[in-house]
Amino acid sequence: MAKPAQTPLQIPQTDLRLHEWPRAPDFASAPIELARIVLDRFGVVDNCNAAAEKLFGATLPGLLGQHVNRVIPRMPLRHRTPGYNLAYAAFWSGQLRYRRFTGVHCRGNAFDLDVRLDRLPLNGNPHILLDIKEPESGAWESDSPLVSAATAAEQPACC
Repeated sequence: MAKPAQTPLQIPQTDLRLHEWPRAPDFASAPIELARIVLDRFGVVDNCNAAAEKLFGATLPGLLGQHVNRVIPRMPLRHRTPGYNLAYAAFWSGQLRYRRFTGVHCRGNAFDLDVRLDRLPLNGNPHILLDIKEPESGAWESDSPLVSAATAAEQPACC
């Protein structure tokens, strides 16, 4: 049975009032160097901005419905633990700092990235917001493949 196509979430401006620190009112106005990904409580991509598409080399339809571990393999969010995922995001959101992870481009190249987690209530449902930026020290992308050619086919579709 065919899976219904997912559409991007419409995020009202009022849902982004989570903390005192500055936040762009919507995805379109986020700084170009700041990639943003919205995950549901299971860690599945619900939405992202153009910077995230460019960063991972995938289009929005290629990322929608994918688990975050496809593009950030060591992110400790698991599909079977939604309560833990939300608790993890809540714990790190209060710290307002970035943590270093390794991302995977759709071609299989690994690169360092800094991620800040936050909780984001949308339409009464808890979501997780990832703010992703280039590390302050180090290269943005490396040439070393993190995944094999066999698993590269499982990565999000390239542009």
